[in-house]
Amino acid sequence: MQDDQRGRRLNMHEVRKAALTGFFGRGNFGDDLMAVIFGRHLQSLGIPFRVHKFPVDYARHFGFETAESVDELLEDCQALVWAGGGLLVSRSSYFYRSRYHSFINEQTCLVASATRRAMRLAAFSIGGDGSSELNLFPDYKVNFLRNAEYVSVRNEREVCALRRLGIQSEYFPDIVWQTRRCLPVNPTRSTRLRVGIDLYRSTLIRQGGFQIPPFLHHCVRMRRDLTFVAMDSTCATHKPFSAVGAGWSGPNLRTYQFQDFEEDIRQLSSLSLLVSSRLHVPIVALQYGVPVIACF
Repeated sequence: MQDDQRGRRLNMHEVRKAALTGFFGRGNFGDDLMAVIFGRHLQSLGIPFRVHKFPVDYARHFGFETAESVDELLEDCQALVWAGGGLLVSRSSYFYRSRYHSFINEQTCLVASATRRAMRLAAFSIGGDGSSELNLFPDYKVNFLRNAEYVSVRNEREVCALRRLGIQSEYFPDIVWQTRRCLPVNPTRSTRLRVGIDLYRSTLIRQGGFQIPPFLHHCVRMRRDLTFVAMDSTCATHKPFSAVGAGWSGPNLRTYQFQDFEEDIRQLSSLSLLVSSRLHVPIVALQYGVPVIACF
Protein backbone atom coordinates (compact mmCIF):
# COMPACT_ATOMS: atom_id res chain seq x y z
CA MET A 1 0.00 0.00 0.00
CA GLN A 2 1.14 3.54 -0.65
CA ASP A 3 1.64 6.13 2.08
CA ASP A 4 -1.36 8.38 2.60
CA GLN A 5 -1.50 12.06 3.43
CA ARG A 6 -0.57 11.39 7.07
CA GLY A 7 2.48 9.35 6.15
CA ARG A 8 1.07 6.10 7.53
CA ARG A 9 1.30 2.86 5.65
CA LEU A 10 -1.31 0.11 5.72
CA ASN A 11 0.19 -3.37 5.60
CA MET A 12 -2.40 -6.13 5.90
CA HIS A 13 0.27 -8.49 7.21
CA GLU A 14 0.34 -6.35 10.38
CA VAL A 15 -3.39 -6.96 10.92
CA ARG A 16 -4.23 -9.91 13.18
CA LYS A 17 -7.92 -9.88 12.22
CA ALA A 18 -9.92 -7.81 9.73
CA ALA A 19 -13.56 -6.85 9.34
CA LEU A 20 -15.05 -6.61 5.82
CA THR A 21 -18.00 -4.36 5.13
CA GLY A 22 -19.84 -3.21 2.03
CA PHE A 23 -23.29 -3.48 0.48
CA PHE A 24 -23.48 -7.17 1.30
CA GLY A 25 -26.43 -9.48 1.82
CA ARG A 26 -28.94 -7.49 -0.22
CA GLY A 27 -29.08 -9.81 -3.20
CA ASN A 28 -26.70 -7.78 -5.36
CA PHE A 29 -24.42 -10.12 -7.32
CA GLY A 30 -21.60 -7.61 -7.83
CA ASP A 31 -21.40 -6.50 -4.20
CA ASP A 32 -21.48 -10.03 -2.79
CA LEU A 33 -18.93 -11.10 -5.41
CA MET A 34 -16.53 -8.43 -4.13
CA ALA A 35 -16.85 -9.88 -0.64
CA VAL A 36 -15.84 -13.26 -2.08
CA ILE A 37 -12.84 -11.83 -3.94
CA PHE A 38 -11.54 -9.91 -0.92
CA GLY A 39 -12.29 -12.79 1.42
CA ARG A 40 -10.43 -15.30 -0.75
CA HIS A 41 -7.47 -12.91 -0.88
CA LEU A 42 -7.37 -12.58 2.92
CA GLN A 43 -7.55 -16.36 3.17
CA SER A 44 -4.53 -16.62 0.87
CA LEU A 45 -2.65 -14.24 3.18
CA GLY A 46 -3.64 -16.28 6.22
CA ILE A 47 -5.44 -13.32 7.83
CA PRO A 48 -8.59 -14.16 9.84
CA PHE A 49 -11.61 -11.95 9.06
CA ARG A 50 -15.35 -11.49 9.44
CA VAL A 51 -17.78 -10.35 6.75
CA HIS A 52 -20.69 -8.08 7.65
CA LYS A 53 -24.18 -9.29 6.70
CA PHE A 54 -22.87 -11.86 4.22
CA PRO A 55 -25.41 -14.56 3.22
CA VAL A 56 -24.98 -17.66 5.38
CA ASP A 57 -25.07 -20.16 2.49
CA TYR A 58 -22.35 -18.29 0.62
CA ALA A 59 -20.26 -17.91 3.77
CA ARG A 60 -20.49 -21.63 4.54
CA HIS A 61 -19.40 -22.50 0.99
CA PHE A 62 -16.30 -20.29 1.14
CA GLY A 63 -15.49 -20.84 4.79
CA PHE A 64 -16.11 -17.22 5.83
CA GLU A 65 -16.93 -16.10 9.35
CA THR A 66 -19.86 -13.67 9.35
CA ALA A 67 -21.33 -11.09 11.72
CA GLU A 68 -24.77 -9.49 11.86
CA SER A 69 -24.20 -6.73 14.42
CA VAL A 70 -21.60 -3.96 14.45
CA ASP A 71 -20.11 -5.05 17.78
CA GLU A 72 -19.84 -8.67 16.62
CA LEU A 73 -18.16 -7.58 13.39
CA LEU A 74 -15.52 -5.37 15.05
CA GLU A 75 -14.70 -7.53 18.07
CA ASP A 76 -10.94 -8.34 18.23
CA CYS A 77 -10.38 -6.73 14.79
CA GLN A 78 -7.68 -4.17 14.09
CA ALA A 79 -8.79 -3.08 10.61
CA LEU A 80 -12.09 -2.29 8.91
CA VAL A 81 -11.98 -2.78 5.15
CA TRP A 82 -14.64 -1.37 2.84
CA ALA A 83 -14.69 -3.99 0.10
CA GLY A 84 -15.89 -2.49 -3.17
CA GLY A 85 -19.31 -1.09 -3.93
CA GLY A 86 -20.81 2.28 -4.84
CA LEU A 87 -19.51 4.23 -1.86
CA LEU A 88 -19.06 7.27 -4.13
CA VAL A 89 -22.47 7.15 -5.80
CA SER A 90 -24.02 10.62 -5.48
CA ARG A 91 -27.78 10.51 -5.05
CA SER A 92 -30.27 12.74 -3.30
CA SER A 93 -30.75 12.56 0.45
CA TYR A 94 -34.42 11.70 -0.21
CA PHE A 95 -33.40 8.65 -2.27
CA TYR A 96 -31.11 7.31 0.44
CA ARG A 97 -33.52 7.96 3.29
CA SER A 98 -36.47 6.42 1.47
CA ARG A 99 -34.68 3.28 0.25
CA TYR A 100 -31.75 2.70 2.61
CA HIS A 101 -32.78 4.25 5.93
CA SER A 102 -31.76 1.23 8.05
CA PHE A 103 -28.53 0.78 6.08
CA ILE A 104 -27.59 4.43 6.70
CA ASN A 105 -28.14 4.06 10.44
CA GLU A 106 -26.14 0.84 10.55
CA GLN A 107 -23.18 2.15 8.56
CA THR A 108 -23.15 5.41 10.56
CA CYS A 109 -22.90 3.35 13.74
CA LEU A 110 -20.22 1.12 12.19
CA VAL A 111 -17.95 3.98 11.12
CA ALA A 112 -18.38 5.78 14.45
CA SER A 113 -17.58 2.61 16.41
CA ALA A 114 -14.51 1.79 14.28
CA THR A 115 -13.22 5.35 14.68
CA ARG A 116 -13.81 5.29 18.42
CA ARG A 117 -11.81 2.05 18.65
CA ALA A 118 -8.97 3.69 16.65
CA MET A 119 -9.18 0.93 14.06
CA ARG A 120 -7.22 1.14 10.81
CA LEU A 121 -9.54 1.91 7.90
CA ALA A 122 -9.15 1.15 4.21
CA ALA A 123 -11.44 1.24 1.17
CA PHE A 124 -10.69 -0.80 -1.94
CA SER A 125 -12.25 -0.63 -5.41
CA ILE A 126 -14.97 1.83 -4.49
CA GLY A 127 -16.76 3.84 -7.15
CA GLY A 128 -19.62 6.02 -8.21
CA ASP A 129 -20.98 7.00 -11.60
CA GLY A 130 -17.67 8.41 -12.87
CA SER A 131 -18.66 11.99 -12.10
CA SER A 132 -15.94 14.58 -11.58
CA GLU A 133 -18.06 16.09 -8.78
CA LEU A 134 -18.99 14.08 -5.71
CA ASN A 135 -21.74 14.62 -3.17
CA LEU A 136 -20.76 12.26 -0.37
CA PHE A 137 -24.05 11.70 1.37
CA PRO A 138 -24.75 10.25 3.94
CA ASP A 139 -22.05 11.62 6.25
CA TYR A 140 -20.60 8.22 7.15
CA LYS A 141 -19.01 8.12 3.67
CA VAL A 142 -16.81 11.18 4.10
CA ASN A 143 -16.14 10.28 7.75
CA PHE A 144 -14.82 6.89 6.71
CA LEU A 145 -12.77 8.13 3.77
CA ARG A 146 -11.15 11.02 5.62
CA ASN A 147 -9.96 8.59 8.31
CA ALA A 148 -8.86 5.85 5.89
CA GLU A 149 -5.19 5.02 5.53
CA TYR A 150 -5.71 3.78 2.00
CA VAL A 151 -8.37 4.34 -0.68
CA SER A 152 -8.49 2.93 -4.20
CA VAL A 153 -11.14 3.90 -6.75
CA ARG A 154 -12.22 2.15 -9.93
CA ASN A 155 -12.59 5.29 -12.04
CA GLU A 156 -9.67 7.63 -12.69
CA ARG A 157 -11.85 10.75 -12.65
CA GLU A 158 -12.80 10.07 -9.04
CA VAL A 159 -9.18 10.43 -7.90
CA CYS A 160 -9.40 14.15 -8.73
CA ALA A 161 -12.92 14.44 -7.34
CA LEU A 162 -11.82 13.02 -3.98
CA ARG A 163 -8.70 15.19 -3.94
CA ARG A 164 -10.91 18.27 -4.09
CA LEU A 165 -12.54 17.00 -0.88
CA GLY A 166 -9.16 16.57 0.77
CA ILE A 167 -9.14 12.78 0.39
CA GLN A 168 -6.17 11.03 -1.21
CA SER A 169 -6.74 7.92 -3.32
CA GLU A 170 -5.32 6.00 -6.24
CA TYR A 171 -6.86 4.42 -9.31
CA PHE A 172 -6.97 0.67 -9.74
CA PRO A 173 -9.26 -1.21 -12.16
CA ASP A 174 -12.46 -2.65 -10.69
CA ILE A 175 -11.57 -5.65 -8.52
CA VAL A 176 -14.34 -7.65 -10.21
CA TRP A 177 -11.97 -7.93 -13.20
CA GLN A 178 -10.15 -10.47 -10.98
CA THR A 179 -13.13 -12.85 -10.88
CA ARG A 180 -11.73 -15.42 -13.29
CA ARG A 181 -8.52 -15.68 -11.25
CA CYS A 182 -10.50 -16.02 -8.01
CA LEU A 183 -13.23 -18.35 -9.29
CA PRO A 184 -11.90 -20.30 -12.28
CA VAL A 185 -14.75 -21.94 -14.17
CA ASN A 186 -14.34 -23.78 -17.46
CA PRO A 187 -16.85 -22.32 -19.97
CA THR A 188 -19.31 -24.83 -21.37
CA ARG A 189 -20.56 -23.68 -24.76
CA SER A 190 -23.49 -25.15 -26.67
CA THR A 191 -23.58 -25.52 -30.45
CA ARG A 192 -26.85 -23.57 -30.29
CA LEU A 193 -26.35 -19.84 -29.77
CA ARG A 194 -27.52 -18.60 -26.34
CA VAL A 195 -28.45 -14.95 -25.72
CA GLY A 196 -28.58 -13.80 -22.10
CA ILE A 197 -30.98 -10.99 -21.10
CA ASP A 198 -30.05 -9.32 -17.80
CA LEU A 199 -32.29 -6.24 -17.79
CA TYR A 200 -34.49 -4.42 -15.26
CA ARG A 201 -37.43 -2.22 -16.25
CA SER A 202 -36.88 0.36 -13.50
CA THR A 203 -33.28 0.89 -14.62
CA LEU A 204 -34.23 1.10 -18.29
CA ILE A 205 -37.00 3.62 -17.59
CA ARG A 206 -34.56 5.88 -15.68
CA GLN A 207 -32.13 5.62 -18.59
CA GLY A 208 -34.72 6.12 -21.34
CA GLY A 209 -34.43 2.54 -22.62
CA PHE A 210 -38.09 1.60 -22.20
CA GLN A 211 -38.27 0.43 -25.84
CA ILE A 212 -35.68 -2.35 -25.34
CA PRO A 213 -37.86 -5.03 -23.63
CA PRO A 214 -40.54 -5.06 -26.38
CA PHE A 215 -37.81 -5.34 -29.01
CA LEU A 216 -36.17 -8.29 -27.23
CA HIS A 217 -39.53 -9.96 -26.69
CA HIS A 218 -40.10 -9.70 -30.43
CA CYS A 219 -36.67 -11.30 -31.02
CA VAL A 220 -37.58 -14.20 -28.71
CA ARG A 221 -40.75 -14.86 -30.73
CA MET A 222 -39.12 -14.48 -34.16
CA ARG A 223 -35.67 -16.07 -33.69
CA ARG A 224 -36.57 -19.65 -32.82
CA ASP A 225 -33.09 -20.71 -33.96
CA LEU A 226 -31.62 -19.02 -30.84
CA THR A 227 -31.98 -19.87 -27.17
CA PHE A 228 -32.73 -16.84 -24.99
CA VAL A 229 -31.97 -16.93 -21.28
CA ALA A 230 -33.85 -14.36 -19.19
CA MET A 231 -31.62 -13.74 -16.17
CA ASP A 232 -32.18 -12.11 -12.81
CA SER A 233 -28.84 -11.41 -11.13
CA THR A 234 -30.56 -10.58 -7.83
CA CYS A 235 -30.08 -13.60 -5.56
CA ALA A 236 -33.09 -15.92 -5.47
CA THR A 237 -32.99 -16.06 -1.66
CA HIS A 238 -33.46 -12.28 -1.54
CA LYS A 239 -36.53 -11.86 -3.76
CA PRO A 240 -38.45 -13.64 -6.58
CA PHE A 241 -37.52 -13.32 -10.25
CA SER A 242 -38.35 -9.75 -11.31
CA ALA A 243 -36.10 -9.00 -14.27
CA VAL A 244 -37.14 -8.45 -17.89
CA GLY A 245 -38.45 -11.76 -19.20
CA ALA A 246 -40.69 -12.58 -16.23
CA GLY A 247 -43.98 -13.68 -17.75
CA TRP A 248 -42.53 -14.34 -21.20
CA SER A 249 -42.89 -17.82 -22.66
CA GLY A 250 -41.66 -19.78 -25.63
CA PRO A 251 -39.91 -23.06 -26.50
CA ASN A 252 -36.62 -21.18 -27.01
CA LEU A 253 -36.80 -19.22 -23.73
CA ARG A 254 -35.15 -20.24 -20.47
CA THR A 255 -35.05 -18.40 -17.16
CA TYR A 256 -32.26 -18.37 -14.60
CA GLN A 257 -31.99 -16.53 -11.29
CA PHE A 258 -28.63 -16.18 -9.58
CA GLN A 259 -28.19 -18.19 -6.37
CA ASP A 260 -24.73 -19.80 -6.41
CA PHE A 261 -21.59 -17.97 -7.50
CA GLU A 262 -19.93 -20.82 -9.35
CA GLU A 263 -23.16 -21.88 -11.11
CA ASP A 264 -23.96 -18.23 -11.88
CA ILE A 265 -20.58 -17.80 -13.55
CA ARG A 266 -21.01 -21.10 -15.37
CA GLN A 267 -24.32 -19.85 -16.77
CA LEU A 268 -22.76 -16.55 -17.85
CA SER A 269 -19.77 -18.25 -19.47
CA SER A 270 -22.07 -20.51 -21.51
CA LEU A 271 -23.63 -17.56 -23.34
CA SER A 272 -22.89 -16.46 -26.90
CA LEU A 273 -24.04 -12.90 -26.14
CA LEU A 274 -25.21 -10.96 -23.08
CA VAL A 275 -27.53 -7.94 -23.06
CA SER A 276 -27.33 -6.29 -19.65
CA SER A 277 -28.15 -3.09 -17.76
CA ARG A 278 -25.91 -4.07 -14.84
CA LEU A 279 -22.27 -3.14 -14.22
CA HIS A 280 -20.59 -6.23 -12.80
CA VAL A 281 -22.49 -9.00 -14.58
CA PRO A 282 -21.09 -7.83 -17.97
CA ILE A 283 -17.58 -7.49 -16.46
CA VAL A 284 -17.72 -11.14 -15.40
CA ALA A 285 -19.11 -12.29 -18.76
CA LEU A 286 -16.37 -10.48 -20.69
CA GLN A 287 -13.69 -12.32 -18.73
CA TYR A 288 -15.01 -15.61 -20.08
CA GLY A 289 -15.03 -14.41 -23.69
CA VAL A 290 -18.73 -13.52 -23.89
CA PRO A 291 -19.50 -10.37 -25.95
CA VAL A 292 -21.77 -7.86 -24.24
CA ILE A 293 -24.32 -5.25 -25.28
CA ALA A 294 -24.37 -2.87 -22.31
CA CYS A 295 -27.57 -0.88 -21.70
CA PHE A 296 -26.04 1.13 -18.88
